[in-house]
Amino acid sequence: MKFELDISDKALEEEPELEQFAQALQYMMNRMIVSHFKYDNMSDKYPDSTSGIGLIEQRVKLYKESGNIEFCLDAANGAIIEFLYPGHEKAHHESRETRTVSPGLAWKEE
Repeated sequence: MKFELDISDKALEEEPELEQFAQALQYMMNRMIVSHFKYDNMSDKYPDSTSGIGLIEQRVKLYKESGNIEFCLDAANGAIIEFLYPGHEKAHHESRETRTVSPGLAWKEE
């Protein structure tokens, strides 16, 4: 299977780091493939035996302790897993694309 991304030239011109974002997505997919062979099917584990949110929290903690950005990729995969196999009893999807309903950025406090 080949997966392609459609990123506008204008967006790449204004923010060339989007190419790194695309590379990060490939790294995330690589980790998911390796995990499949290590741990078997996600659907056999989530959300009954393990937790996407727990994976996120664990990897963020490890990142904060070590500074190893590989843990950020794992945390992002945990978010995707939680999206696919939600463990929250009120899990639902509600688009929050407008500024009026978005929680916004997490600004650093001075």
